[in-house]
Amino acid sequence: MGADFVRVRFAYSKRRGACFIPHAELPTLFARAMRRAGLTLELTQGFSPHPKITLGPPLPVGVVGLFEVAEARVSADTLGSFEGVGGHLPQGFGIGPHAPVEGPSPALSKLCSAGEYLIGLAGDGPLEAIPEALGAWDGAHLLRGLDVQGGMVRFFMLEPDSVGPSAVVKHLISMGVASAWSDLVFVRVRLGGWDESRGFLDLLPYDSPWEV
Repeated sequence: MGADFVRVRFAYSKRRGACFIPHAELPTLFARAMRRAGLTLELTQGFSPHPKITLGPPLPVGVVGLFEVAEARVSADTLGSFEGVGGHLPQGFGIGPHAPVEGPSPALSKLCSAGEYLIGLAGDGPLEAIPEALGAWDGAHLLRGLDVQGGMVRFFMLEPDSVGPSAVVKHLISMGVASAWSDLVFVRVRLGGWDESRGFLDLLPYDSPWEV
């Protein structure tokens, strides 16, 4: 009799050196950590089977992610081992809340329709120049809730799967706000959905940003 597999959604963070690991390498990294923690992963069919792990929209190499979202198909009878996954990940990674996905649900790529971001200047400079420049960006129609908080510019951005930090940084450089990526501090605080009436929609329980 085959194992009963369930779809599990989980949050993870990547900071310090972990944010320099390419997005494409994360499924292999998570699969290794899950197996070492005692989880049994469902595999794809075909000549080269691989674990069924799905990631949310990618981040450019070097950008910190505090509450990224992913999903895995794991054996129900090993699900209790999920708490130990974080202990088998490289330094800089952390595992947040996780929960089985109950009933029919859209693909993760459809659910992750917005991201919350923080952006600041690595050195001295007028922080107000960032929201002013973003207001003149071609993608300004994708921005929501733009404001300045605690020395950083905070905003939500729609369509993170097609428009991300690289497009924002490219525009800020073109406007003279920065001369290179290294002039900016860019963080994705969390991934989720968006509703124009209700605002940001969390995909997992979320209290506050983890320490950057």
